Amino acid sequence: GRQGYVGFGSDIGGYRTDPKAGKLGRTKELFLRWTAIGALSSFMENGGSGEHLPWNFDNETTDIYRSWVNLHYKLVPYLFSEGTKVALGRNGTLMRPCDDIEALFSHSYFLGPYIYVVPVLQDPKPGQTQHLWLPKSSTNQWINYFNTSIIHKSDTFIKEDTSSLYRIPIYIEQNSLIPMYDIEKNYSLNAFKFVLWGKIISDKQQTILFTRDRQQWLLEFNRLQRQLTVHFIQQYDSNEKHEWIWKFCQYVNEKEICSHQWLSLYDKASVQLEVLV
Repeated sequence: GRQGYVGFGSDIGGYRTDPKAGKLGRTKELFLRWTAIGALSSFMENGGSGEHLPWNFDNETTDIYRSWVNLHYKLVPYLFSEGTKVALGRNGTLMRPCDDIEALFSHSYFLGPYIYVVPVLQDPKPGQTQHLWLPKSSTNQWINYFNTSIIHKSDTFIKEDTSSLYRIPIYIEQNSLIPMYDIEKNYSLNAFKFVLWGKIISDKQQTILFTRDRQQWLLEFNRLQRQLTVHFIQQYDSNEKHEWIWKFCQYVNEKEICSHQWLSLYDKASVQLEVLV
């Protein structure tokens, strides 16, 4: 059967150097704008010719680079699950350009089924903004990744602040259920957060999780029971077995509401959130 998973990426900062861009062969601004796109790819690659080490630019570059690496690691379960679905022919969606005519030349793309990314191609300037298009979504709403209190309607233009190298426009579909790593809990990447984004709209929500030991799980949220349940589906082509722990969280209005205890990942394990928004 098919094995592995599908992925994509690029050499952050470019494979070749530009002699006009200083002794490091690329500018700090180019390097960090590219870092953001690298983090929002399934492969975050720092390769190519010339100097690619962020700490050889300055301390700020290192701090910003670290923040994007952390974001990438948090998204690995989501990216790995979608890439595995594609490899198995299970109707996964790893990366798809937005083909709306309103988004023409914006280079915007969907990262998996629930995340929408708008690259920033200009060096930052004070007060800089970007006029961008938010496409249709199944819930007709997009949540600002960096501020979950900001919710936009879909199928419309908005103006976004792009003056910082720390951020680019990233949006999460309202009411999506996304598997993520909790890197603050454990850097060995065995702790999951199953995150419900934004206010609850539908009575039920489901998503598929593939773990690194080739297990397939169904995550199922029930609004009436205020409960998330995990269901083991099957194991693919592997005798490997990892120990996983998980929490259920809701990100809404700049708050993180999580279950109190960590649970082992086993069939029909479930947890309730006492407070849901």
